[in-house]
Amino acid sequence: MKIKIGPYKNKGERKIDIQIDRYDTWNMDHTLALIVLPMLKQLKKEKHGSPMVDSEDVPENLRVTTTEEWDDQKCFDFYHKDKKIKKKEWNILHDRWDWVMNEMIYAFTEYNNDFKGENKFFSKKPIKIVDEDGYREYHNRINNGLRLFGKYFRGLWD
Repeated sequence: MKIKIGPYKNKGERKIDIQIDRYDTWNMDHTLALIVLPMLKQLKKEKHGSPMVDSEDVPENLRVTTTEEWDDQKCFDFYHKDKKIKKKEWNILHDRWDWVMNEMIYAFTEYNNDFKGENKFFSKKPIKIVDEDGYREYHNRINNGLRLFGKYFRGLWD
C-alpha cells in the first residue's frame, strides 16, 4: 500500500494518490487498524475541540447529571449565569471526548497486538488455566472501542 495525500489548498483539490495491493485487503481490518491507531494518537494530541458524546457511552462520573432526560438537554439557563458551572460543563464535554478517544486508542492498540500475538492472553507456553472473565472483559472493551469509533467517526476532526 502506498498513500500520499497532500495538504488542503485554497483553490483546487488536494492531491491524492492511493495504491492498494491485493495483500492489503487480505486482512483489511488489520491494515486499517495499523493506519487508524497513529492517526487517533495524533488527533488526541493535537485536538482543538470536542464533539458531543452521548451519556450512555461514558462512565457515570462523566455524565452531566444523574438523569438521562436532563443530561440529553446538554445545557441549562443557569449555566450561563454562573461562569464556574459553565466552565465545568465545558470541561466535562472535553473529558468525555478524551475518555472516548482513550477507549478507541486502547481498542486499536490491542487489536494490533492481537495480530502480533502480544496480548496478555496469548503465550508461547501451553496455557492450563484461562481467566475467562478477564478474557471476555478484554474483548468487550476492544469491541466497545471499535463501536465508539464507528459511532463517533464524524467527530474525528481537529
